[in-house]
Amino acid sequence: MRILLLHKNDFIQMSLMESVCRHLNDVGVYMDMLNITTKEFISPQGGRFQFGVVDKFYKFLMRIPKVRVLIKKYFPYNSLLCSWIARNYDILDIQSLFVFDFSTIAKKCHQKGIRIKTHIWGSDLFRETVDQKVWHDEIYKHSDKIQVSTENAVSYFKKVYPQYADKLIRIPYGLDQFDLLDKLLEDSTSVDFSFFDKQVEGKMLVTCGYNGRKEQQHMLILEAIEKLPIELKQKIFLFLPMTYLLEEDYYHQINEKLKTLQIPYQIQRERLSLHQNLSMRIKTDIVVNIQTTDGLAASLQEHLYCGNVLLAGDWLPYDIYLDNGIYYCKTAIENLSSNLQSVIENYPVYKQWCLNNRKSLYNLTSWTAIAPQWRNMYEEIISGSVKKIK
Repeated sequence: MRILLLHKNDFIQMSLMESVCRHLNDVGVYMDMLNITTKEFISPQGGRFQFGVVDKFYKFLMRIPKVRVLIKKYFPYNSLLCSWIARNYDILDIQSLFVFDFSTIAKKCHQKGIRIKTHIWGSDLFRETVDQKVWHDEIYKHSDKIQVSTENAVSYFKKVYPQYADKLIRIPYGLDQFDLLDKLLEDSTSVDFSFFDKQVEGKMLVTCGYNGRKEQQHMLILEAIEKLPIELKQKIFLFLPMTYLLEEDYYHQINEKLKTLQIPYQIQRERLSLHQNLSMRIKTDIVVNIQTTDGLAASLQEHLYCGNVLLAGDWLPYDIYLDNGIYYCKTAIENLSSNLQSVIENYPVYKQWCLNNRKSLYNLTSWTAIAPQWRNMYEEIISGSVKKIK
């Protein structure tokens, strides 16, 4: 069973794909990965012909004017790519649907007898445009399995694409960071808090959201914090991670609002290392997430693993946590201020409720628990028949 994991050039996705590839190889699944944007090819087990050689030769030929026209007509790039995939792999695993070419690649590979597994990200599903829906449908049509991470995504997909409901399977990504967090939690001297403003010392750290998107609804969080009694405001320090997906106008809106609160704060715009990100989770006491839509974000799982108190919108699909004994505080927007006040005033009680999250979360979403589920999924795909669709 040979699998090629196809992904786009995104700094978040790239590290996650390397993690997927590594852990699946650890449980006996032969998996390579190809970045469709840069054509970077990674084969953990080595010894496989690298597509980069083909890519460079193709680009060389395309620089020759007389040859370029013939190549475009008789040897289009995607056809070359799909032929290479068909010669070397049994399954093509498409990760996220952001790239339009994925629909063409899925169709051509499936017609060559390659089994297709598509993994939908939340943004692919909940924020797809009308135009995107057309080529998403093309990918789903040629997929043997369609993988999602949450029950909420399952329900939503069935409403929008009922014709492909029988292809759905829910298996989340595993998390590498739990093992790294264990080491940091066991050795407090190894954490890195150097990027924090000095005003955080002696304060309760409240982390607001986990990226710079407007959909994180930072303004509503700040409006709730604004309503807190003055004595509670004096106890807290606000930390806003906005290292990616931040628009300049939105940054200025949030910054101007923060200036009016009379609470020390830090907007983190410079990208943090993995070590610093995990150190930030450890330093946090309370994390607030009222994003409009969300899957099981890794950053929030890391907060829960550290025993931080999570206040999350009651519309978010986090019931899987409660079902597995992982505690967090549900809140409606209109009750966010009062719920946050309760957490600050009774923090030791809430903290105690969160201490068991670590073990429960490891058993739920660590790669140790998740990798065998992925392997079984691929085995099921291989054992099924391929229906070639024109």
